Amino acid sequence: MESTQTKTCSRCKKELSLDNFGLRKGTKDGLRYECKKCRKIEWKKYYQENKKKENNRKKTYRRHNVEKIKIYTKKYYQKNRAKIKTRKEEYKPRKNELKRQKLKNDPIYKLRYNMSKALWKSFKSLGISKNGTFNESVGYSNQELYNHLSQYIGKPCEDCKDVVLTIDTHHIDHIIPISVSKTKDDIIKLNQLDNLRLICPTCNMSKSDKINE
Repeated sequence: MESTQTKTCSRCKKELSLDNFGLRKGTKDGLRYECKKCRKIEWKKYYQENKKKENNRKKTYRRHNVEKIKIYTKKYYQKNRAKIKTRKEEYKPRKNELKRQKLKNDPIYKLRYNMSKALWKSFKSLGISKNGTFNESVGYSNQELYNHLSQYIGKPCEDCKDVVLTIDTHHIDHIIPISVSKTKDDIIKLNQLDNLRLICPTCNMSKSDKINE
């Protein structure tokens, strides 16, 4: 590494201290040409333009490197336990507020959130460990879930015929109750779109674990 303690970013042209540059093999000083801030802006732009491609790449990597990721995550946590705990506590109020706002304003997120909670609860009841994301487990996207269930919005509840369903006044109903599941495969099968519908809260609570004739 050169003796100088500053370096000029190739993008913003600012002269910055060396800790503003990431590492890169093959360069004369072992550092990147552009500063971390410019790299972050560049990556954010690239991600927005290639979101689907990058998400698929990450999923593929996670799927083929499960053990490697577990080992790295465990080592990182052990090394940075105090810092991680402090960061979580500091971020918790903001995280809760962001989730509250998203549940209030994003109907797709709300449906996915409620379905995800029900799925993990079912897994837990059978002593099954959570493995992967909700979408990976059920095999459909949040948009597909919303498209299927939104067909019930603005229509009367199929059971009582009295209550018109809205995005705020409904319950997700498993036509064949998920409580009959005996295995993980049963749970996944009963969380497929063809077993899901929306009905009013009163009818759903009345139905409970029964199967309609």
